[in-house]
Amino acid sequence: MIELLKSNFFQYDWVIFLVCIATIIILLVLLRKIKKLNSMLKLDISINEANPYTAIKKFFKKSGKITEIEVMRDKENFWYSLFVNAIAIFPLLGMLGTVFALLKLSSGSDMLIDNFYGALTSTWWGLVFAVVFKILDAFVSAKVEANEKAVSLRLQQFLELEQKEKTRINKKSTPELQEIGV
Repeated sequence: MIELLKSNFFQYDWVIFLVCIATIIILLVLLRKIKKLNSMLKLDISINEANPYTAIKKFFKKSGKITEIEVMRDKENFWYSLFVNAIAIFPLLGMLGTVFALLKLSSGSDMLIDNFYGALTSTWWGLVFAVVFKILDAFVSAKVEANEKAVSLRLQQFLELEQKEKTRINKKSTPELQEIGV
């Protein structure tokens, strides 16, 4: 049995394992992007803070922070999309390996059982890796969605702050404009 696994590995199954390694690398990069964005989105609100908008102002005080958050969100979404698409490839690679092995079958071949076994191993590996990565996707997608909601909240807070600032500036400048007759 070990010999059949080895021979099948070198015929076609190596492609599935290669894609598995690439998917693990994509997952690790994605997890790093999720963690980085998550840490950037955290507000430091102390209990003594009378007005939560003060903490939000501090959060956006660094120039370009909102743009940086949007860029990081886009990178996270890119890696997540790549991860989800890599998961979808595994069953297809398994079927491709099955077809590849079955094409080598001939009715008069002494290796009929071995070729049929080879067809099943590629299907097996494709399905195993698809299931394992789909389970991991369940955890990762929750984190990506939480980050997406947090980014939307920070953008909304930023827009509200800008609107308040414009309103405050307009209220200050209106009496001055009325004094000069405008």
